[in-house]
Amino acid sequence: MKKASFFQVLAVALLMAFLLGCAKAPQQEISSAKASMEAAKTMKADVFAPEQYATATGYLDAAMAEVNTQNAKSPISRKYEKSIKLLKETVAAADAAKNAVSANKAKMIADVNAQLAAAQASAADAKKAIEGVSKKNKDAADLGAKLEAVVVTLPKEITEDNVLASQETVKSVAAQIGSIKAAFDQLQSAKPTKKRKGKKK
Repeated sequence: MKKASFFQVLAVALLMAFLLGCAKAPQQEISSAKASMEAAKTMKADVFAPEQYATATGYLDAAMAEVNTQNAKSPISRKYEKSIKLLKETVAAADAAKNAVSANKAKMIADVNAQLAAAQASAADAKKAIEGVSKKNKDAADLGAKLEAVVVTLPKEITEDNVLASQETVKSVAAQIGSIKAAFDQLQSAKPTKKRKGKKK
């Protein structure tokens, strides 16, 4: 009985040693990587730093795929070194995305402000041209009214909170102003030219 008990204890000890020696999925690294990605998304890195955010996403996807590959193997064959490396790269890339947000956001605001100024200048030119003939031409007057209605939708100020919406608005309004100017040019080119009367001999 004592001999049997000894072998039973030995078997249990060997089993425990085997189980402890098997690699386990890097849960801590996985949690850290996912937390970094969530923090980056909260800062809208997917919008203001899309390239860096996409890189981080790629690392995380590759890491999780590798984890799943290792999980499918027998416990003694599992190796998570590659997964851990990819997870650390995920954290680094997510941090890079977060760090790029501020600078990219400032550049976007500057770009949209420039587009806004260009749209306002284009609208001013169109308004001046249309006003010159609108009193005598109903079609021109209608284009002038349309232009006014479009211009008032332009944002007054570009900020961090409205830069994304403003970008789309300015782009849309600029296109509409261009269409109005084209319609006015077509209207002007369609005006009949007055024939000069020749002097009678």
